[in-house]
Amino acid sequence: MAIVMLNMLKLKKFLILLFTLIIVIPLFSGCSNSKQSSKKSGSIEKVCVHNAKTAALYKKVLANASKYNFDPEGTEDSDNNPKETKYSYALVNMSNRDVPDLILRKDANYMYPLKLFTVNKDYSDVVSSDDLIHEGMYVSNGIRVFVEQYVNTNALRYTELSGGTGEAEIYKVTMNIANSNPVEKEKYWSGIITDSPKDKVKQINFVSVNNTKILDDLAKTEDNTYKKSISRKSGKFESKNKNSKKENKKSKNVKSLAKKIEDEKASGRQVVFGTVRVLSYDQVLKMQNMPDPNPGYDHSRENFMLLIFDNKSSILLNHSGDMGNTPKPKDASMFALEKDSEAERAMKKYIGKKVYVSFRVNDGFFPSDTSLPLGEPRLEELKVIE
Repeated sequence: MAIVMLNMLKLKKFLILLFTLIIVIPLFSGCSNSKQSSKKSGSIEKVCVHNAKTAALYKKVLANASKYNFDPEGTEDSDNNPKETKYSYALVNMSNRDVPDLILRKDANYMYPLKLFTVNKDYSDVVSSDDLIHEGMYVSNGIRVFVEQYVNTNALRYTELSGGTGEAEIYKVTMNIANSNPVEKEKYWSGIITDSPKDKVKQINFVSVNNTKILDDLAKTEDNTYKKSISRKSGKFESKNKNSKKENKKSKNVKSLAKKIEDEKASGRQVVFGTVRVLSYDQVLKMQNMPDPNPGYDHSRENFMLLIFDNKSSILLNHSGDMGNTPKPKDASMFALEKDSEAERAMKKYIGKKVYVSFRVNDGFFPSDTSLPLGEPRLEELKVIE
């Protein structure tokens, strides 16, 4: 009996030991697997961490595009509807770091403001400059601006070309996060554009901020291999998709329009840019902020078709009552399109739209009477530039 009890006790101890081993061994095994998994996961994070953080930060920039100031001087047209404004972006190289920099572009009328961003040293936030660069054409002076990516240099090439003269200035634009203003713009050449250095550059392809595939791809790119990966894309910074093709076509149209404007000016015609609007008598008075120069008359049915300039312009036209003398330039804010004139008929389909128009000295006049808009020139003939 004692032997049986002893055997049962031994069996009980054995079962307890076996049960303990069954529970404990998997736990040790699980810790080991967890550590291995953690190590494995850690190695993956190390490979992609910088590019993944950069992509995430840039996506935040795109999501908040409308909150950035693209008009520090306050010169934008107040009629612009922020909800209708579109934004696009591109990845570029502006420093010796192996992460891309970001250009955020606001779509505008023929001159696009560009805001430049990069990531800070520890990849926790973006840094940018209040200074903007531009691409397109300045309406006031006809200067065209082109922005391209250097192939063999970590910089953008920024070219300002003077309309008609062929004179140009070329700058290198770089990014240095060590400076309080990280964007550096250095002029390195000036002269006639045909004599400019034959730098190896490539076009920058912009895509809509709604298309983040480029940033998704960046997040998956192994750290320290970004520049190598884009060099294999035949000089293209972004994938060939419908959005980038549309943006490229738009850019070409801008350059084509700029050439047409240059040709108009070269032929002796004057060029202005503005919005076509139809206003009542009272609306014109309110816009000009002046009392009625013709009180006592019913003007309730009187309307005016106007081309309201984006910027006040110096206009050379004959002056009514002074036709025998040489015309003198005078500042103007708008044109009144003479009723039943060729100018009025041509502009009817552009009401509410922005257009470039050209005209000759004899196509209109400055009035000497008190008709509205007071003191502004009348135009009888014009040419729409498209």
